[in-house]
Amino acid sequence: MLWIVVAAAAGLLTGGGGALLLTRKDPAPPVVVADVSAQKQAEVQVNLSNLDIVKPVCTAEFISANGDGLCREMFCFAQANSTTGAAGEKSCDAVSNVNNTLVILRTCGSLEGAPRAECFQTFRERK
Repeated sequence: MLWIVVAAAAGLLTGGGGALLLTRKDPAPPVVVADVSAQKQAEVQVNLSNLDIVKPVCTAEFISANGDGLCREMFCFAQANSTTGAAGEKSCDAVSNVNNTLVILRTCGSLEGAPRAECFQTFRERK
């Protein structure tokens, strides 16, 4: 009877060990994906902060002929749309408001008499 127990134990160990060896697989090496998101974000930031649209209205010739209002306004909006968000929407609205007020004063100020008063009244009501 002892030999049956020994044979059964040896059979279980041999069969279990053999099955384990046959079914064991080497683990696959981990897949490493290159993280280029930071690089792409830097490229997007460079493109968004490109001020090529502002350059023509910020030249010395344009500013001397037309003033610096448009340059300031466009620079503000360019900074508000960049990823840094350096300028806020309220700041840009304030710059736009000043520019619009200056245009109104210049336009209505060039008129005389009743048309001048009507001009100022129209813009006062709309603004």
